[in-house]
Amino acid sequence: MLKFKPFPGEVEDLHLATLGERFDHQLNLWKSFTGYPKDTAKLHATLKRLRKEILVGDVQELRQVIDQVEAVMPDLSKYLRNRPRGKKRRPTSPMERLINQLNTVFNYALFDKKDDGWNAYKLVGKHLLRICPYCHMNHINYHMRDTRSSAALELRPPLDHFLPKSIYPYLAVSLYNLIPCCDRCNSTTIKGAKDPEQTIPHPFDDSARNMTFKVTASALTTSGITDEEYALSVTGHGAWKEFADFFHLSERYQWYLPEVQDMLGRIQTLDDSDKHIEPLIIRPLFILGFAPHEAEQRALGICLLDIAKNLGALSEPQ
Repeated sequence: MLKFKPFPGEVEDLHLATLGERFDHQLNLWKSFTGYPKDTAKLHATLKRLRKEILVGDVQELRQVIDQVEAVMPDLSKYLRNRPRGKKRRPTSPMERLINQLNTVFNYALFDKKDDGWNAYKLVGKHLLRICPYCHMNHINYHMRDTRSSAALELRPPLDHFLPKSIYPYLAVSLYNLIPCCDRCNSTTIKGAKDPEQTIPHPFDDSARNMTFKVTASALTTSGITDEEYALSVTGHGAWKEFADFFHLSERYQWYLPEVQDMLGRIQTLDDSDKHIEPLIIRPLFILGFAPHEAEQRALGICLLDIAKNLGALSEPQ
């Protein structure tokens, strides 16, 4: 739901230098294609040619990488989408050997380690997120390390592979495929390894967010309203409808009806007051609890701001 701006050049350069060195090393070690599926040599050449696009390419470039890899070896993605589980999987089969090799070349576990170099922790720090970009309901677990403390707390949110590494193992360390998010959105119940493919807006897409939050009730007043008398609707428009459905936003936002009701109560308090409230400063702060321009930095901020705007609550009463 949040829209990200591209990373500055120095971040892309650092990612390309660090991951590129590992990529080159592993790809150069991979010299024999015996025992792998046919066209593995073509895949190897394609990966080598697309090195930069894979590691630091933007969203459109990543999707073009997928198209080119699938053109060279269409059976790979078909197999990964229906990959056998447990005892049905044959580790020595040509396709499994290829997948293991791709996991070695694009080693996310190595990037995920906490060390002094460029890694997943440093990447999360560059995002500087407080709120999950997918649902905007939950805080992400990110606590900066305080070296002055002997009991320093350092947590980081999961880095979701927007395009799942289980289906696209060659995008496992792609800079623009790693999205910090909350544990709930990253769970198997919500997103997990589900493939958003090309229809779900990506946080680094440049398309504008197109979603509407509204409250419907028999009367927009907190006096006497019960949970059954009002409802919160979360509506995505165009591709954003698929986004809302994919992350189950409409169902999940119902849990926060009490917070919405709290805001309705503050609106009612102002509307019933005889005192003049300065509309551009005090009124929005009282209603929302934060300045409107800070909505993206507050849990539920986008939702609350949109509801207040739709109710006309942020403008000066006539």
